[in-house]
Amino acid sequence: MKIKAILFDFDGTLIDSMRIIHEVLNNTLKNYGLPLVKAEVLGEMAGQPLTNIIKKISLNIENHVLEKVRQEFYKNYLKTSLIKTKPFPETEKILQYLFSKNFKLAVVTSTPKIPVKRELERFNLKKYFEAIITRDDVQNYKPSPEMIFKALNILKVKNSESLIVGDSPMDVQAGKAAGVKTAVVVTGLCSKRRLEKENPDFILKNLLELKKIL
Repeated sequence: MKIKAILFDFDGTLIDSMRIIHEVLNNTLKNYGLPLVKAEVLGEMAGQPLTNIIKKISLNIENHVLEKVRQEFYKNYLKTSLIKTKPFPETEKILQYLFSKNFKLAVVTSTPKIPVKRELERFNLKKYFEAIITRDDVQNYKPSPEMIFKALNILKVKNSESLIVGDSPMDVQAGKAAGVKTAVVVTGLCSKRRLEKENPDFILKNLLELKKIL
């Protein structure tokens, strides 16, 4: 397999944050008397905007309430994540390895730009990436391939020479739509059984297993 570029999802892939997102989201929903989100539902929809996920479980939620929930969650998550989130133990090791082997690296995530850049800078990981594409940079979120194509354009690499690594069905679907190879790590909230249904090219226990497939 001739791979020149590797595109990483952010939450649940590079950063151990999905459980914190789940915790803060449910605390916020509880404050508004709304149904809570099950971990597996959040894991399966990871990559979609938060408002879409809330609408899935609160079908009749009014738009003004939805916006209040979104804003409160975002404010609370920015505070909580500063204390609780951190990269997976394998994250910097694999990034150092790939960087040393001259792979082109990018982040492609539906998370807003502010927390993504903050965490990459806080943990000294930003230096490894030539492109950082967030939800603020595109009109269409995963499973749309838009952010993948945008990253590949910056990296100047063909889709046939690229691999996306994520932790959710949305990552696999976006990768297939873009014509890139797909790999998933079982470090998010989505079960291996659910990920297998998407038929990714590779299923990994952690990011270090990338060494085996490259």
